[in-house]
Amino acid sequence: MTARKTTHPVSVAEVQQVTEADRRYFERFPHRQHRLRLGTSAELKQLLILGSRQPPEYRLYVGVKNIAPGVRMRRFLWCPAGLETEIGEARARHVFEAAATEFARRVEAAVRRAT
Repeated sequence: MTARKTTHPVSVAEVQQVTEADRRYFERFPHRQHRLRLGTSAELKQLLILGSRQPPEYRLYVGVKNIAPGVRMRRFLWCPAGLETEIGEARARHVFEAAATEFARRVEAAVRRAT
């Protein structure tokens, strides 16, 4: 079996920058467990590699949950461009939970048990 060739390479450094930015956010706002932000080019590349298609006039948004120090989960959402991302904890939690699949809920439960 040969590796699938991609035209959207993602570097480890790009992904580390994104996860580091999320870590710093939750350090700055320790009362928060959830956030909504625009997706980065690295995250967009990851989704394109996995076969996702960006709908016209939509942007990639990311719901992030801080489960424990150093442990975060992301959920990717295609939403109309211009969605407000400076939202409170309750609304960010709602967006994160609304984007969950049954599989995502099982993964989160397993991660919680392991931390």
